[in-house]
Formats: sequence, structure tokens, C-alpha cells
Amino acid sequence: LLFESLGPSWCFVSSLVVGWTRAMTTTGRSPQQVDVVGLRDDLAQRLSAIAEEKTARWFTNYLKGAITYRGVKSAAIREVTTKAWGPKLRSYGLEDQLRVVEAVMAQPFAEDKFAAIFWLELEVSDAVRTLDLVERCFDSGHIFDWSTTDWLCVRVLDPLVRDGFADRVAGWRAAPCVWQRRASVVSFRSAAAAGDHHDTVARIIDDLLPSDDRFIHTGIGWLLADASKNHPAFASDLFDAHLPDLSLEVCQRHTKHLPKSRAQALLKRKKAMLRDQPAPPSASEKKRKRPTEP
Repeated sequence: LLFESLGPSWCFVSSLVVGWTRAMTTTGRSPQQVDVVGLRDDLAQRLSAIAEEKTARWFTNYLKGAITYRGVKSAAIREVTTKAWGPKLRSYGLEDQLRVVEAVMAQPFAEDKFAAIFWLELEVSDAVRTLDLVERCFDSGHIFDWSTTDWLCVRVLDPLVRDGFADRVAGWRAAPCVWQRRASVVSFRSAAAAGDHHDTVARIIDDLLPSDDRFIHTGIGWLLADASKNHPAFASDLFDAHLPDLSLEVCQRHTKHLPKSRAQALLKRKKAMLRDQPAPPSASEKKRKRPTEP
């Protein structure tokens, strides 16, 4: 009765509220137009304002130039993303939030990509839309280094693997993008360490190897090293099955949690395999073998 006494003006306001709520819940879009570029640039300015040149140099050098850093540490990135910048983005629906997050992920700096990952981890509960966005980012080249890939795996994909999306992530092992293929195995680290999805992990490694890419090998090695802490037989069997195809680096660095005698035996066999392989031709030999033009 109180609301009815307010007359037509209350009915008009009420209809606006109902319409806004329906737009947010059914489409994930906000009634107002989202300024994707403006929100992206606002975050970039906030990160730049607290960047330190010394930190930028250290991380850029550590990554050996794989990606450029502004110079902001992860705790500060999270603070800026969720507290200073986040309230603006939360005023929009999910679809618009994801449009902004994708634009942020397209930025060339590592910290912007980490901010996008923080948002997916902490603010987005729709797993399917998250995976759709991640796949687009791989396809478009927004993810182009091991650090961003591993951050994404640990903070977003690893929990999704354990929450019912293992098959979808495992399917990335056939992707054309090397970073997406790396993600297909690194995202199973905690699951494999807990004794879950071992059959799936074995299939992923079967399909990833042989490979000439170092980051595929180190991704596999990282998973097997973690799994070997609690499931040494599982890890040891996979090392054994793929020993001819695994790199010497992986056999040296990632067998350390196996029983010492087992790790030493695997490494000894790997070195023997390498000794028995014919040496690759030198540059001069390749030149001599090159057919001469008629």
C-alpha cells in the first residue's frame, strides 16, 4: 500500500529496476554501454603509477625477454585489480566484464595479464565462459610466454580441472598453440599429485611427445616431479615409458623426488641413449651434402 501510494513515478522506477535486473541475469550484459578501452587503460594507468624500474628490470631479465614487465609485484597487482579498479568493473554484467578482461589480457605487459587472471580467479564463477575466453586468448596470441601460461594454469585452470572440466582442458594437447599445449599438461599438476586423472595425464603425455619444444618437455617434467612426491610408481612408469623422447634436462631436474636409485638409473639410461644416437651433422657437413644446382 505504501508503494502504491507513491503513484506512477514509483511504478516507472520499479520497472527500470526490474529491467536492469533481467538484463543482468539473462544476458550478462549491462544496461549501460561498457567502455572497454577506457577500463583497460584505467587499469594500465593504475599499474604504471606504482611500477618500479628496478622490479621491471629484474623480472624482464629473469624471463629473458619472453615478456616485458611494468615493474609491479603480484600482491600489488591483486590489490589494484580487486580494490581500486574492481568496483568499476563490477558494475557491469558478466559478459561485459569478460570483454574488458579479454582486452586487458591483450595488453603486452605481464602485469596486465596477471590482473586479468586474478579477475578470472576471484570474480568469475562461470567456468564455461572462462574457458571460452581462455581459448580465444590462446588463439589470438594474447598468451605468448611460459610465465603467463603457468599463472593461468595454477590460478584458474587447475581448479577447473578438478571441478569437472578435465576433458576439455586435456583436449588442448592437440592445439596449434604451444602455450595451450603446455597448459593441457600443467593444469593437471595438483590433480596428478593427489592421485586423480592419472589415465588422462598418461594420454596427454602420449600425445604431446615426441616434441621439439623445450616448454612441452618442462611442462611434463613439472607435473611428473609433483606427482612423484606421493605417487612415485605412477611418475616412474611414465618416465620409463617416454625416456627416449624426454629431454635430458627433464631427466636431470624433474626426477629428484623419485627414490634416489630409481632417479639415477633413469638418468644413466637416458645418457646411454644419447651416446648411442648418431651425432647430428655439423653445419659444414650439411653444406657439403647440399645438392648443387645444375
